[in-house]
Amino acid sequence: MRIFCLCHLPPVFPLPKDTCFIGMGNYRDFPAGYHVSEIADELDALHPFLAGASGAFAIARILKRNNVSDGRVCLMLHRKFIAPQSFGNPAPNYPGMFVLNADAAARIDFTALMATIQTPYLLAQPFRVGNLYRQFASAHKIPDLLRYVAIAVELGVLTAEESSLFFSDDILIPCGVECGIFPTDVFLTIIDKLERVCVTFLRSHMPSSFDSYNRRALDFCNERLGSFFLKQVLSSSMQEVPAQYFGYMHTVGDTQEYVPGGMPVKSTQHKPYGNMGKSDHESVATSADAWDEQAYLAGNPDIAKAIVAGQIKSGYQHYVTYGRKEGRPINVKPHNGD
Repeated sequence: MRIFCLCHLPPVFPLPKDTCFIGMGNYRDFPAGYHVSEIADELDALHPFLAGASGAFAIARILKRNNVSDGRVCLMLHRKFIAPQSFGNPAPNYPGMFVLNADAAARIDFTALMATIQTPYLLAQPFRVGNLYRQFASAHKIPDLLRYVAIAVELGVLTAEESSLFFSDDILIPCGVECGIFPTDVFLTIIDKLERVCVTFLRSHMPSSFDSYNRRALDFCNERLGSFFLKQVLSSSMQEVPAQYFGYMHTVGDTQEYVPGGMPVKSTQHKPYGNMGKSDHESVATSADAWDEQAYLAGNPDIAKAIVAGQIKSGYQHYVTYGRKEGRPINVKPHNGD
């Protein structure tokens, strides 16, 4: 089994032996693996909007370049993993999620734990959302999901009939294909579809909101469509999915509740894999909730003209795609996050 960890921050729990790191954003100080910029500049530039999906897309490209389609792949995140048994305590605000602190996570032998898993899948416990469209609308910006699905239909990733079933879907497998264990060929097939939709979306649109949570709208869309495709694969190959295919999703942190990425969360002390690879200034500057659009356009009037001409959507989009590498001047508001 090939194990990968998607990291935009140093992992807060000890990873299994021979884990391949997939660094994203400013995180480059890891012992073995790749930064997404080494795989595709486009994935690196779009990371602020793709979040963990940029790392999952990079993994797929690595596997394809090496002609790997057999066996299994395991994906972990810097603070999240799925295990066949539960650790810590149930999160009161997220069905099926368990929360444990870094000290408790450090006592787990993840190498031995992963070696016990022999099933082709290890997925997060699914739960009912009632209606996916309404559930998404209650938590995120619904125009993002509508555009996403419209593009999926245009690309042939979803049929019109499937799009209707998708919107009315009432069961979600959390994380989709971005965390857990999957047959490599299934992972590659689903990820290819998700990447096509995401890249097409971002070439024509931007998320409805630029705050640090909702700018990751495509990752939330991917979670739901990835879940939808996983259920299609499972239902087409078996009448009943074995219970062993489902494990327990965990997040490592200092709170009793689950805190989604992009929300303030108290950091843990367990950071054995290094620090951020770039300056704190750049980390703050590229945070959407600290971004000063007008200051960037004032310092780069050619970008303001390009926006008026319809050549680019915003100064922020220009900065994460081109401006950072060009060394464009930026100015930021005080950062109020943790």
